[in-house]
Amino acid sequence: VTDGDFEIEVKFDSSVSQKFQLQGLVVERDAGNLIRFDFYSTGTQTRAFAATFVNGSATARADMAITLGAPMYLRVRRIGNQWTQWYSADGVGWTQVASFSHALQVSTVGIFAGNAGSGSNVPAHTALVDYFRVAGTEPPPPDTTPPVISAVQAAVTADAATITWQTNEPASSEVNFGLTADYGSVTASGSLVTSHSITLNGLESGTNYYYRVTSADGSGNAASSAALLLTTGTPVSQALVSDEFAGPLDTNVWSFRDPRGDSSVAANGNQLVISVPAGVSHDVWRNSNHAPRVMQSATDADFDLEVKFDSAMSLKYQLQGILVERNAQNFLRFDFYNDGTRTRVFAASFVNGTPTVRVDTPLAIAAPMYMRIRRVGDQWTQSWSADGVTWATSVTFSHALQVAEVGVFAGNAGSGKSIPAHNALVDYFRVAPW
Repeated sequence: VTDGDFEIEVKFDSSVSQKFQLQGLVVERDAGNLIRFDFYSTGTQTRAFAATFVNGSATARADMAITLGAPMYLRVRRIGNQWTQWYSADGVGWTQVASFSHALQVSTVGIFAGNAGSGSNVPAHTALVDYFRVAGTEPPPPDTTPPVISAVQAAVTADAATITWQTNEPASSEVNFGLTADYGSVTASGSLVTSHSITLNGLESGTNYYYRVTSADGSGNAASSAALLLTTGTPVSQALVSDEFAGPLDTNVWSFRDPRGDSSVAANGNQLVISVPAGVSHDVWRNSNHAPRVMQSATDADFDLEVKFDSAMSLKYQLQGILVERNAQNFLRFDFYNDGTRTRVFAASFVNGTPTVRVDTPLAIAAPMYMRIRRVGDQWTQSWSADGVTWATSVTFSHALQVAEVGVFAGNAGSGKSIPAHNALVDYFRVAPW
């Protein structure tokens, strides 16, 4: 061929079903300098592929999993040094595989069949080519059909849910979820696949979550499922367990919850470290608990626990404390926080997401900070200490709560750039008798 622009469409009436059968289009300058556009099989799936070769050295340009059997349509366009590849199942709707820049002085163009592997594993292959058509430089018909979503399912545990579904063409994966039909959180993957799986971590146990799945194909056509509902499981109840945090976090006891998906937990050998970044609120307030926390399941019984925080709070609305939860909307918050000038001890009860402040008192305290929570039936007592020896009661109140989990949290609040980062250092979590 002359070294000019072109657009070529090839229809293969043969499928590639055995491992490393291949068929496609090759554009050559010579034996060592060429471009390969093709379909091949991995043995379990069909893939669309492209690679450039310079002096025999290959660079892969695309390797996309596709759902396609015979017939298989391939289209390649060259404009100067720009190469674009599409595939189609019917010759009408096209999906882009690759678009890249590569300089090549073209001398020949053609179609090929191939195979690969070793020994007896190398399969035979007969490529059936219906036609080889040369077109102008107009683009292929636009793909305006969104994926078809099917088989949406949710597999739940006490603190996570794995959402799976299928689409009839390669597409991205996205799950919107939240405590209301407005969702509020999203987890996504941009990989184009037909079998989708997204895991939602850090969920509250025994809680209803609304969710919706969305997939978009390579042309940007998107489809969403209807609003769906899942209910997380209930953790196995057990008596509260003390932890000195002298080694790695014991995941048989503790579960890490990260509602914003931007915080971390670590053990430094002497302390548990819960870290929240600046600029984003991780508050525990009306209809929202965005604080990262480590929680352990608990029997609904009386207890007396003590937590020591080795971290000071010097910036406005840094906070650290204890959570006692039934679920995401019904719980108790006991903590220390900084109001911008001093530290305060705080407690609030939450019923269906609505808080009632139980205490909010300024303290003369710096690190370390000690807190005790005692439950006797529906009676709750919060105490604090600066040295772990002398204790002062900050509040006692009555509140009915069926307890499922207890743990420690770190947080921050405010607006915009004024929201501070905070690292809560937890020396120990002790359950009486101590």
